[in-house]
Amino acid sequence: MLIVIPPADASTATIVLYLFVTMEFYNIFSTISGGPYEALFPELARTSRERVGLVTMKLYFGVAGAAVGLVLSGMLVDSVGLHETMIGMVIFAFACRMVGLRGVWHHVDRARPPASIALWSALTTTFRNGQFRAFLPSFVLFQAGLGMLLGVLPYYAGAVLEVESTGLWVSILSAVAIGAMLSAVPLFTRLALRRSKRDAYNLAMLAASVAFPLLAFAGFVPGIPELAQVLAVIVVVGMPLAGVYLFPTAFTADLADHDAVTTGMRREATYYGSQNFVEKSAGALTPLLLAGLLMVGNTANDPLGIRLVGPVAGLLVLIGYVLFHAYRLPDEMAPAATERRT
Repeated sequence: MLIVIPPADASTATIVLYLFVTMEFYNIFSTISGGPYEALFPELARTSRERVGLVTMKLYFGVAGAAVGLVLSGMLVDSVGLHETMIGMVIFAFACRMVGLRGVWHHVDRARPPASIALWSALTTTFRNGQFRAFLPSFVLFQAGLGMLLGVLPYYAGAVLEVESTGLWVSILSAVAIGAMLSAVPLFTRLALRRSKRDAYNLAMLAASVAFPLLAFAGFVPGIPELAQVLAVIVVVGMPLAGVYLFPTAFTADLADHDAVTTGMRREATYYGSQNFVEKSAGALTPLLLAGLLMVGNTANDPLGIRLVGPVAGLLVLIGYVLFHAYRLPDEMAPAATERRT
């Protein structure tokens, strides 16, 4: 709630600082609450096939949440206001978390003792894991790129499409992207089961790095309505999102299994907590990068900054794609880790 209630009559610099601080607090508490919850994943799904199935379900529910947060919220902001919409979003999100917590409550192992390792040692051991360092930056960079695209949509609707109801059109563009993502889920799921999660994720990252910059050129093709070009590009942008969002939870479970083999301890919470902390902390910097680009041009007469967001986001994802090539864990780490745990 605090994020959307900046100090009254504050300067731009003060509001920027306020946004950074409140986003950091949000991300820290999101990690504290979400890390232990996500750390239950390796216990609920032991094999790679089970993990692909569970992350697929997770994505479908996540898309339903995104439909509420990105599509419905835009219409609510236009009709009832930003503060009232945020109150509704907060209540809805909290209720969903409680339902999920109740669902997993009786399906986890409470008899297993916690890992006996000091916090600093746990963190240093985690970040010394080369496979973790190969995976984490790739997803963080993707999140940063996508966050920039989501943040620029209202400007894109207003300056490029030149529509008045920006909230409505942000909802429409988000809905198109979500629909495209859903259509691609079976493709990336089958690829992961037939080849590997790593190959499916690599393909999605490469496709996203190519698709994101297309937003800069939508509307320039002669003979085709500008709106049709924008919608077509949004479809192309949305499809690889499925492959990127499907597998990070499963990768982190595999990393925890690999760590259990090498250290003899189950440290899922450290891995998920570290991943979330880095991801959320870096996410707080995304609005600053977006703001810097918009300073180049953010109006219908001068949309250069808006159009540059796509190429910059694509570059971030491309760097993540290159870094991920160092990731070499096989899909089936669970059996060995399970044997060590037993």
